[in-house]
Amino acid sequence: MKKMLTNIFATTGFSLVLLTVIAVFFKVQWLLLITIFQVLLANILIHLSLLIRQKWELQSVFLAAVTDIVIINGIVFLLSKVFSWNVGNWVLLLIGSVLYLISRLLDLFYLNQEAREINLLIRKRRH
Repeated sequence: MKKMLTNIFATTGFSLVLLTVIAVFFKVQWLLLITIFQVLLANILIHLSLLIRQKWELQSVFLAAVTDIVIINGIVFLLSKVFSWNVGNWVLLLIGSVLYLISRLLDLFYLNQEAREINLLIRKRRH
């Protein structure tokens, strides 16, 4: 649970940075405070959906990746309609794809960290 909360807040932070970069690119003067909570909700839904998807244990890595991207972009597109986000579809697709890449990088980070911890435990046990 702690790992999931950390991932949710990390991807929310990355999402807000990405949103700020896109806003600067489009010369947006300001962002509403409610946007922070909308992005947090989007990330909560994405992480919960990906957690459910992982239980399917798809055999193909490619199929799992495509399914994850479809889930993420589906949530982003759905929330864009619910919250009336005024951006183009390509921007939403970009945001969803970057969120997917960030989630994969976080998974690699945790996998690397867990491997180090396991190796450290093995070394301690040998001595």
